[in-house]
Amino acid sequence: MDKDKNRFSSSKKQNRLNTENLKMNPLSQEEAELMVKILLSPIDDSKDWKFNPDVEFDTEVKGEVVEEVEIPWIFRVIRKRIIEENLKIEITKKAYFLIFLFTNSNPGKAIFVLRKIGNLFERTKAKKWLVTSEIFTTNLFPDGFPSEKSWEKWWKEQKKKSK
Repeated sequence: MDKDKNRFSSSKKQNRLNTENLKMNPLSQEEAELMVKILLSPIDDSKDWKFNPDVEFDTEVKGEVVEEVEIPWIFRVIRKRIIEENLKIEITKKAYFLIFLFTNSNPGKAIFVLRKIGNLFERTKAKKWLVTSEIFTTNLFPDGFPSEKSWEKWWKEQKKKSK
């Protein structure tokens, strides 16, 4: 495989900040309710959502009706990062909504999620790096999401590593 296409390869792994062993908070009742709504929704959870991150709207066809749906800003940031860095990561539409919910549209937290995805798929030696809602909830964040103190600690450590 071409090295440029094999992002998050083992040579890159030692340079990536560890996303494990952070203190997790259980979901609040509101977060849990929103997560259940996302999980039970008919949103596609089977294939990579390959939208154009430079376009604010996606076209959805519902029967004979064509609708333009706004793509949240944070989705476009994540997708742009995946494309620009030629990452192997693929994310379903439903998983994007879970990322949106639990990062509160914070770009730093979204980058943390991308790094955690890379760590997971490297560790499991996965051939396909498709993040579905099931992988998000059972493999990436089975015990809740990092506490604010954990986010802050990770962010500070990440900034030190990049200097």
